[in-house]
Amino acid sequence: MSYYDIIIKLKQTNKITIKSDFLIGFLISKRISPYFSAFYIKKKVVPNTITIHMIISGIIGAIFFSFSNIYLKLIGVIFMQLWFILDCSDGEVARETNNFSKYGKELDYTAHIINHPLFSISLLISMLDAKKYNSTLIVTIFFLITYLDLYSRNIYAFYLIKNLKEKETKIREKEVDFSKKIKEKIKRIIEIFTIYPNFILFSTLLYFFNTDIIIFYALLNIIFTFIILIRESLLWINKIK
Repeated sequence: MSYYDIIIKLKQTNKITIKSDFLIGFLISKRISPYFSAFYIKKKVVPNTITIHMIISGIIGAIFFSFSNIYLKLIGVIFMQLWFILDCSDGEVARETNNFSKYGKELDYTAHIINHPLFSISLLISMLDAKKYNSTLIVTIFFLITYLDLYSRNIYAFYLIKNLKEKETKIREKEVDFSKKIKEKIKRIIEIFTIYPNFILFSTLLYFFNTDIIIFYALLNIIFTFIILIRESLLWINKIK
């Protein structure tokens, strides 16, 4: 099968929709990832290696975005976008080649634990560098965003372990993060503000246009995520009793 045949097959398999994908994935990442996935498939690269590439791309992106130079920041944005493209790609390659690693989920989880705080620190440095906002306020905002994100991922890990022990084969992250009772349209709007890849990848793009919007976006992220985590924490406590 040729490189372009693989791309066509992956695009047909992906079936990108606004209802099932993160907004950043729907608009950018999942539209580009098949090109990378096809390359990896042709080169017979295993999904875990792609995840490692993802981690490296995220680290490079965070470092470059931390610099004051606008051109270095642009390089940082490119690598950050590549980070999520590769995050989509490792799953695509795993499904297409039926190559599912025993430690694939753990490695992917670790990748986010490594990269997310680095992205927050990078954006924090950039916001402080703008010298427009109270430094204590900015540090507090980004500390809360990072803490709530890590906390939500720990709840997700708990559900993942619980379901594995109960021999349930599938678990969707959005089923962990949001109540099934929330109407679909409202849930998708909330996800725009609470899902970390949406927040960081849109915010780094917004940085070049209007940093005030980032502050507003960050506050909504904190408010919505906090409300959701309160509910999920209560459910979590009930399940471990």
